[in-house]
Amino acid sequence: MRQLSVSRYAPMSRNLINLLPLSRVRAFRRAYFARLGVVALVMLAALIVVHTVLLLPSYLYLGAETSARQSEAARLRAELTDAEGSGANQELDALSSEAARLARLKTAPTASHTMRVILDVPRSGVTLRGISYTPPVGEAANGKVTLQGDATTRSALQAYERALRGVPGVASVELPVGAYANDADIAFTVTLTGAFRP
Repeated sequence: MRQLSVSRYAPMSRNLINLLPLSRVRAFRRAYFARLGVVALVMLAALIVVHTVLLLPSYLYLGAETSARQSEAARLRAELTDAEGSGANQELDALSSEAARLARLKTAPTASHTMRVILDVPRSGVTLRGISYTPPVGEAANGKVTLQGDATTRSALQAYERALRGVPGVASVELPVGAYANDADIAFTVTLTGAFRP
């Protein structure tokens, strides 16, 4: 029979057989997973340390920024309590009153609408010669509409004055008492006051 050379070998079976007893196999697996767990924990600890080191400058920056903002807020609070702060409070009060005036103007009728309503008021026996509008000036909340005209009789002028008092948006109607001195052919000037928007 011919001898096999050393370089030749028989193919090994793919189904390997573990000859260790079952208790040793379990101990080997436990040791393997324990080592794997230790390596994973060491890597996790290293990752935490690296992130902590990298986040440290941000933490220090935020701490310094927070203390700077707190000192700025304290300075502003102190400024509001001294004389300059009272000036700021006065400005705030002025702005609040201006905002309230603007809120009233938002709901007030426009001057052109009020003039249309005034011209629609029945005026039998009354002839208008002129209408003028004066807008609110400065802190005044009310504008004025001045009507000039002639009334044929005193009762026609009284009826027209009562009708003007019923116009929406008109706060007051001022007619001089001297206008009622004559019985007929009365020249008059009526001033209507209200929160009219230009």
